[in-house]
Amino acid sequence: MQLAKVDIEKRVETATKNDEEIFRTVLDWLNDTSKIVVEVEMLKKEIEVNQLKTCFNGWCPNWGARHQLGRKATKTCIRLKEIINRGRFEGVGSRALLSETNFEENIGVPLSKGCKMLLTTRNKKVYGHKEYQSLIPLNVLKEHEGVALLKRQAGIDDDCDDLDSLASQIARECDGLPLALVTTGSKLKELSVRLICPKLKILLLGGEKQWLYNYDKSKLLKVSDECFEEMKALEVVSLRYADLSLKSLQFLTNLKTLELSDCNLRDISFLAKLNKLEILSFRGSRFDELPIELSELKELRMLDLRGCYELKRIPSNLIRSFSQLEELYIEKDIFEEWEVQEKSIETGKARLSEVNDLPCLAVLYLKIHSKCLPKDFAFSKLSRYQIRVNVSIHESSESSKALKIADIDATLLTALFKALYHSVEYLSLERVTAGLIQLKNLEIEDAAELKQVFHGKEEDEVAEEGKDIKLPNLEELKLFRLEKLTRFFPENNHSTLPALEEFSVIECPNLTIKEGVLDEFQNLQVIKMTRGFQQLETLQVIDNSELEQIIDVKDGEEVGANLLQTLSSIEVEKCHKLKNLFPISIARGFQQLERLQVIDNSELEQIIDVKDGEEVGANLLKTLSSIEVEKCHKLKNLFPISIARGFQQLERLQVIDNSELEQIIDVKDGEEVGANLLQTLSNIRVEKCHKLKNLFPISIARGFQQLEWLKVIDNSELKEIFGDNDVINEKEIQLPRLEVMQLEDLPRLTNFCHVGYHFIFPIPPFEWLVVRRCPKISTRFSWDEENKSVHAEAKAPKIGNAEDESHEETSTDLICGRAGFKNLPQYIEVEKVYSNSHPTE
Repeated sequence: MQLAKVDIEKRVETATKNDEEIFRTVLDWLNDTSKIVVEVEMLKKEIEVNQLKTCFNGWCPNWGARHQLGRKATKTCIRLKEIINRGRFEGVGSRALLSETNFEENIGVPLSKGCKMLLTTRNKKVYGHKEYQSLIPLNVLKEHEGVALLKRQAGIDDDCDDLDSLASQIARECDGLPLALVTTGSKLKELSVRLICPKLKILLLGGEKQWLYNYDKSKLLKVSDECFEEMKALEVVSLRYADLSLKSLQFLTNLKTLELSDCNLRDISFLAKLNKLEILSFRGSRFDELPIELSELKELRMLDLRGCYELKRIPSNLIRSFSQLEELYIEKDIFEEWEVQEKSIETGKARLSEVNDLPCLAVLYLKIHSKCLPKDFAFSKLSRYQIRVNVSIHESSESSKALKIADIDATLLTALFKALYHSVEYLSLERVTAGLIQLKNLEIEDAAELKQVFHGKEEDEVAEEGKDIKLPNLEELKLFRLEKLTRFFPENNHSTLPALEEFSVIECPNLTIKEGVLDEFQNLQVIKMTRGFQQLETLQVIDNSELEQIIDVKDGEEVGANLLQTLSSIEVEKCHKLKNLFPISIARGFQQLERLQVIDNSELEQIIDVKDGEEVGANLLKTLSSIEVEKCHKLKNLFPISIARGFQQLERLQVIDNSELEQIIDVKDGEEVGANLLQTLSNIRVEKCHKLKNLFPISIARGFQQLEWLKVIDNSELKEIFGDNDVINEKEIQLPRLEVMQLEDLPRLTNFCHVGYHFIFPIPPFEWLVVRRCPKISTRFSWDEENKSVHAEAKAPKIGNAEDESHEETSTDLICGRAGFKNLPQYIEVEKVYSNSHPTE
């Protein structure tokens, strides 16, 4: 709002200097803006003061005061939004009319002492001034007078019937005002007569832009038939938003390039006289047919018919006659169906086969229906192309070699594009079943019968030796809703995917990526694997209900150490037959994995499959920074401690709604943990894990020197946040970076940590402490004024109604921000408590 206010003030200042009268609404808005800014600042100060007010000896905020402030803030926000919405002004003022009181001052010329001036105005208040000696009214012209004036000014002869109706329309728009008629007529003059520029070689002319859904023919630039008669040297002409007969161009026999964009055209056949024409573009223009006379354009190299939506017919054999044509752009489905018997030139339509009869064609942009494709037809080799088959909605691709195909028979697909398979960069298939070859982007969806993506001569045929499929440029592979897809390549095929960067598999219930297939992607021998997907960064496997293994590795089968080594993100969701994600042999190759998301896999028992006694190795998953595990109801732990020791960069851990989870990290009784485990964690959230007794052993908590957020919510069996199965000598633990701690809905929580341990949270950065609906907690949270810190001291739970004689206030329900920490019970050192209880004699 401040920026908007400054902007409006500057505009008002400029308008004032220009003697403009500032609108009342603008002045009112500036006044209201100044008031609301002051109110917001006062409200902010009230909120800051209120944060220091508490109830119940500091245990709770002053809810009454906060409620009042909340209502006040809501009303202020509503007013603020209303003022902002009012502040959208197109203008801030307007020229003031001359009034009787300031007339002389504004004109700047005295009206007496022999000085005379002529003033024109449409405002009666001005010419009613008493100082005027004579008034000469100029009435608007009658319609026929206006038309005559416009035609005379534009140089339109009375016998020019084509322009008569236009002149009448324009005159009516000018409302009979002489000045408007003269100005408009002058602008029309140049096109109503011949342009005499005998040496000009390039001409660009354009009228008012017209939009497809708001097309107004009357606003197009009118071009007479004689306009270009004296411009025979022209070689390049570009006309935009014009209405003309191409008869007007018949004199331009030296013309080589003609662009007619968004024009209304007639008499196309006259172009046949321009026998030197090489480039012809009708893009966006309106006409209904290309005449057969254009077959005389033997030098034509480029024909652009994109956006010619009213074009209904191209005569048969016309395209074939353009023997020098190198580029052809046709965006309308206009070819004859191949089953229709060939008709005469006068009535027949062009057939797609004519395109293949163009020996020089290198660039083809085409939209066609599959019914126009002959059975024996195949596209020729092209250097650039965008071909759409059975696709009604235009979707352009940035790629210069793109195919978008829908609803087509697989055998026809293979034959049609055989010459283009080895160059295509973008391929989109909808509702087709076919094998594919070399691509940059491949997306296949809703191909109900597709069993194999890349195949040999027959579906079940083993690939021939040496006939490997090479896919060196494939960067994106997306497979959606392919119910019968089981594999990528035929067996024993040695193929490569070295450039793959993104791989998505959604609703492909029978697809398993077998280890041997991954080997074949890299042109390697099965089991003897030294490389995997060289550039694969993202792996998504979502909603594959029958998938039992992502990578199918048999017991005892060796796997190359670099398989999937470039993966940075793995997401596995709703794969309800998965028992684990990967064996340890595959996980060893995750050298760049940063993000692991595992959601709603109901049968998942392990994330990484580690057999008893199997060697894990050091630094496994060392680059992992984020783990999210939700709704995996058979998981008893996330990782064994042998894998967790490799987490050198883990920052975020989110564990939600895993009903059978007993431990986050599987630590056996008596197993040594150490303080360097998970020491990079900054954010921990554990929610709805109802079999957890504690989050981590106390020794792991000692290493949480980077921890900033700790949220533990709705874990019904949780007794301690940090347990005590790994005793350490140092009982005092400091978390120097903790900002927020939230403990909610933990009905069995008795302590933050085991009795005898003591946590310290320095301020800053500690800002927020929430303990709610934890009825059994006996931890004492206190404020250390000397060291500016909050302490959490574990106390033994009270038994029965026994009184606690050592003033150990416990905290069962509190919400406390930084400003309220001082209202916590004061921290008392153990030594002071002891000395007060046992005074010396």
